[in-house]
Order: sequence, then structure tokens, then C-alpha cells
Amino acid sequence: MSLLGSTIAWMTYHAVAYFATGTVPRPMGSSHPSVAPYGAFPTSDGFLVVAIAFDSHWRKFCEVTGNPDFANHPRFKTNAARIENREFMEETVTTLLSEQTALEWASLMDAAGVPCSPIHSLDQVMDLPQVLQQGYVASVPHPDIGDLRMPGIHISLSGTPSSIRLPPPRLGEHNHEVLSEAGYSAKEIAAFVDSGVI
Repeated sequence: MSLLGSTIAWMTYHAVAYFATGTVPRPMGSSHPSVAPYGAFPTSDGFLVVAIAFDSHWRKFCEVTGNPDFANHPRFKTNAARIENREFMEETVTTLLSEQTALEWASLMDAAGVPCSPIHSLDQVMDLPQVLQQGYVASVPHPDIGDLRMPGIHISLSGTPSSIRLPPPRLGEHNHEVLSEAGYSAKEIAAFVDSGVI
């Protein structure tokens, strides 16, 4: 699979909009050019990604944040209106979300069916229950440091399940095996060792 081709495919709506209009998209951070509010918003302790794809999500968002009147506000009522008034709308959403933590908002929004997710720090990601349950973090015995925590194997096939059988090798640990496999004799390998090549 081509990395370049995959990147082009991930451009999706940006590429389609460019082909349709000839306009080169401008940087928008985590915002979406045709959906609002959509992106990372600061809360009292971190960031929360909110993805209001439909007006029904907007109405639920307004209820959850304690501002049901915003659902019918002329500048917010429809996605088109929110796009047109993006700057004011994003300022309003930022003010609302600053009142609680990302996890508090996520809990309320999840219960209401509003798509969202806190942005986790790396230590939080590595301790998420779903990450641990899926084996995305592995603990491998290592001869020098005991248990070595490292990313697990994320590719899972039912017929040939993946596993980490060995820890990462020490520097030069397999020199003899690799050089033997490459056709070098024991005498040649010993000469490499004596001369400091390996």
C-alpha cells in the first residue's frame, strides 16, 4: 500500500472541495470546513473534541451545556448559520465548555448522544481500559530491565493471532547468527570481533 496514495485518500472532503471550487483549503486546526462546531475546545482542565455533525446534535449539546435557548438562536440554529457565524459560535462554545473538565463534559455528552472525546495525554492513553483490554500495551520480560512496557501489536487476525515472543535485542546480540546466515565463516566472524568491527 502506498503511503502517498493513502495520504491522498485521507484528504477526502478537502480534495473534493478543491476539485469542485479550485480553492485551496486554508489551515483550520482541528475544525471542519463544513461542520460546526467541530474540533478541539478548551475545558477547565484540558481539551474536548466535539463533533456536531447534525442539528439534532446541536440541540442536545445546548441542553447538556444548560443553554437550550441557543438551539434556536438565529446565528446557531442550523449548521449553515453556525458556519457563517463560526468565530462567534466558537467563542460561545469555548466559554460554555470552560466551566467543567473534559471528562465531566464527555460523560454528560456521551449520555446525551453528542459525539465527543477528551484529548488524552500519552500516560492517560496508555492506561485506558480499552487499550489495555485489546493488548495495545505489552509487558515483555527483558534480561536487563525486568518488565519492559512497550506498544503491543495492533494487527489482530483470528487465524494467526499476533504475539510478542522476545524482547528487543541488545546491541549486537545476534551478530554471530546474522553473519553466519549471510555466509561468513566462524573464523571470519572471529576476525571481525578481534578487529572491533563488531
